[in-house]
Order: sequence, then C-alpha cells, then structure tokens
Amino acid sequence: MKRIFISLSVLFGAFNLSAQSVVVCDFDDVFPTVETTQQVTIDYLTAEAPASGQMGALTVAAGNPGDGYLLLQIAEPVDPRNYVGISFLCKGEVYKGDNLASPPFILKLEQSSSADAGATRIQDWNTYPRYTGQGEWQVVQIPFSICIRSLDEKIQANPDFPAAGFDQIILCPAPYEGMNEFTIYIDNIKLRTSWDDEGGTSIHEVKALNPIRLVSGNGVIRSETTNGDIASLKVYSIAGQEVASGIGQVQIAGQGVYIVRATTAKATQVSKIILK
Repeated sequence: MKRIFISLSVLFGAFNLSAQSVVVCDFDDVFPTVETTQQVTIDYLTAEAPASGQMGALTVAAGNPGDGYLLLQIAEPVDPRNYVGISFLCKGEVYKGDNLASPPFILKLEQSSSADAGATRIQDWNTYPRYTGQGEWQVVQIPFSICIRSLDEKIQANPDFPAAGFDQIILCPAPYEGMNEFTIYIDNIKLRTSWDDEGGTSIHEVKALNPIRLVSGNGVIRSETTNGDIASLKVYSIAGQEVASGIGQVQIAGQGVYIVRATTAKATQVSKIILK
C-alpha cells in the first residue's frame, strides 16, 4: 500500500514538554511531500475559523476498505509516554447511505528507523474516537493509553526496545466502516500533554474501551461483551473483502490476518485478528 507521506520540519527538542500541546502539523509552516492512495487523498484549502491559514482536506474512498491513512513523519522521534495523546480540529458532512454518520479514527505509531516498521508499531483499534460534529468544527482527541499499554508489552518482552524512537503518526479515517465517499477538513494536529482548554471548541469525549472482546481459536472468532449484548460480526480479508458474517461467532476456513467488525446496539469495534 502506498502512503500519504507528510514530512514535517518540526524539531521536538526545541519544545518544553510542560506546555499543554505541541503542534506537529498546521498545514501552513511546512511544505509536505504527498503521495496518494486509492483509499485516502489529501488537498489543501484556505481554512475557516477556528482553523487558520491552510487546512488539509482528506477525501476518503467509500468504506476505506484497505484502512488507508494519513502519515505524519516528524523530524525528531518522541516517547509517547510523555504525552496523553493527540488532538486535531475536524469538520465535514459524512454519510452512510442517506444518513449522517460519525467517522472514527484509528491511531498507529511507528518507527521509520526500523527495517520492519510493523514490528515497532503500537496502535489503538479499541478506543475508536469519532468525529460527531455533523458539519461543525470539533476537536477530536485520541488518547495514547492503549498504545502505551502495547508499548509496555514490547518493553517487557525486550528491555532494550527503543521506546523514544517513534517518529511516524498515522491516522486511519473510518476504516472498514462502509460509509459513502467523504471529505473531512483537518487542522492543528497536536501532541498533547494535557486535555485542558481547547479555546471554546467542542471536545469529543472518548471512552477507554468498547465493551466487546473477541476470542479466536480453531478457526472460530467469537465475541464476548461485558453487558451481555450479542454482537453482530463481519470479517474482512486484509484487502477489505468480506469473507464471513454471523451473530456471536463466525467460522473461518483459512489461517491469516483478518479484520473483524463487531457491532452491538451500544458499541462498534474494529479489530485485527490473527488466526493460526
């Protein structure tokens, strides 16, 4: 998969981490190199308040079946344990069929210095923060709590793991969601040391985890929920093709990596599952 690649000339060593936020992309003071994919493309438009200068316009293909993404390549690596998460301004009218929808974002952090970036990847397919503004500007927050949990596991397995080596921030808008093609506007992407004071814009409250747990084994993927709800499951190949669906559990014929979308009346969760 090709990447949308934004090269940022921000040197993080110059910032004082006691500040509440560090801007990593505002689409004004940097001149990014951009590659497009079939799933996500980016353009630049004159911003409107509360955004300023230029803003990014992300166009996302219908369903985003290949979890296309926006990748920010920051100049100096960071340790995500120094931050509570990232935030960004967002605006757009998004539809699923004829109904307004709320696109979620998946977060991934990687290290470009590794020959296998996937081996260093920490990611959050659980928190699932959504843009719910329905055409109005909103600040979307993505906490690092799930990514840091994954980082702690890597450090436990390898005490020499370079925890301060993350220099790629990846946002996947609405992967495998089945939404119509849409365009959203983003600006002021920040690393946050605090969630305090966003200047009066609305704050999207995120939950730590959706109450859906997936269990796999012997070719079966089964859902468990903390509240007893029954989950509807849809399973996709890594290329985005639906391969199975069912209520509560599904049977998969082959081994490999799959994307599972689990939905109850109160929650939706998208997870990657490896069947061995």
